[in-house]
Amino acid sequence: MTLSPFEYLISQLVTWTDVAAVVFVAVLCGLAFFHCLARTKAVQFQRAFKRTRSFWLAATGACFAVIALVLAMILTGQLASSSSYFVALITATVCGVYLADVKPAVDVESSGPSAW
Repeated sequence: MTLSPFEYLISQLVTWTDVAAVVFVAVLCGLAFFHCLARTKAVQFQRAFKRTRSFWLAATGACFAVIALVLAMILTGQLASSSSYFVALITATVCGVYLADVKPAVDVESSGPSAW
């Protein structure tokens, strides 16, 4: 069965939109991991009453590695882009929690003197 030019164009548009979404999630996971790795100290997490730095390094690092692997598999053609949505959703959730909740609390603790 051959596709008409319009169907082929729509198919390509959907595929590249899926790839763009996975790339966006990979960038978010990279930002979360490298912020946790390079810009924070372990004591800042305790002061902000968050989980430990080791926990967030493991969580964001695992998400970054998994989404990078998924992206590589999509770009090499070993994985259909639409089947990667569930993995992208999980990794985006973990890194989103770090960026929206943990990062601001840790940054506030590092910006000035505290009661400790």
